[in-house]
Amino acid sequence: MPGAIFGIEGGAPVELFRAATGRIYHVAFADDGTAYISNSNTNDIVSLAPGATVVEPVFSHTTYSRDIALDEDERLHFSEATGAAGDGTIYRLDGGVAVPIYTVRLADVGGFWAGDFTFEPSGVLYISTGNRIGGKIYRIDDPAAESPPIEVYSLSGEAVTGIAFDRDGGFFFTNWDAERGYIWRLDLTDGSRTRVHSFNGRQIWDVAFR
Repeated sequence: MPGAIFGIEGGAPVELFRAATGRIYHVAFADDGTAYISNSNTNDIVSLAPGATVVEPVFSHTTYSRDIALDEDERLHFSEATGAAGDGTIYRLDGGVAVPIYTVRLADVGGFWAGDFTFEPSGVLYISTGNRIGGKIYRIDDPAAESPPIEVYSLSGEAVTGIAFDRDGGFFFTNWDAERGYIWRLDLTDGSRTRVHSFNGRQIWDVAFR
């Protein structure tokens, strides 16, 4: 506390932004470098322009705003989730209006979803179970048709929290736990993974690319 965003440059973390107060749980970058930020304990999404030091309000939801991501057309999305208390929803922000695009049914993902999601560069939707040991990653081929999640990766003794694709289609995830935070690159074709970064025992909640 307060939360911060770091860039990994030359293998070392460089602080890019630190919030005035509160935590930072999720971040997504637009192609122009604008960062969109949420703190899962508030309703608000804010933005940080390149080179700026003060965030600007973007949207305030009716309940907690969880993860955020931009699709292949640079449209901003965010999620609403309650863990194991009920199904979750992914929204697209259209002209300041939150439009639901997909319902994550807990029965389809093992009874728990913390709101984590991302888009492949081609637009395919992926979700992960979040801060729960025994993490899983799912692919959703057709959100408009409410197609069910297809499991593509699982861990027995770790969580899968933040997930993101880089600009070249590489898949990355974080596996926060109480003692350490790692960022991994995952090959979705064979399940092999390579550790990209360890943050000296600090919790890493999300990963994003700009």
